[in-house]
Amino acid sequence: MEKECFEDVIWLKGLKKSKEMLRNEIWPENAIDSFNIGLSLMATAIEDLKRDIQKKMPEADKKTKQLEMRRLLIQFHNIDLRWRQNRGKLNV
Repeated sequence: MEKECFEDVIWLKGLKKSKEMLRNEIWPENAIDSFNIGLSLMATAIEDLKRDIQKKMPEADKKTKQLEMRRLLIQFHNIDLRWRQNRGKLNV
């Protein structure tokens, strides 16, 4: 199996952009504005994932692409769970 080149992964390129946006963001005083910013960043990330799937699987049918999106979201969820479970155990 061919090793994936990280330079071709759209969402990974977007991660650098998102990190830069977060560094330059002026954070709002209230929870509603903070929630809206987080929602906007999440929506952008999901769209980047969808474009990446379309790029990697251009001839796949809609159902296959949806399954791939679900697979990625489950994988990210599991990574997040492991991180949450282990963050108290790390001596940083």
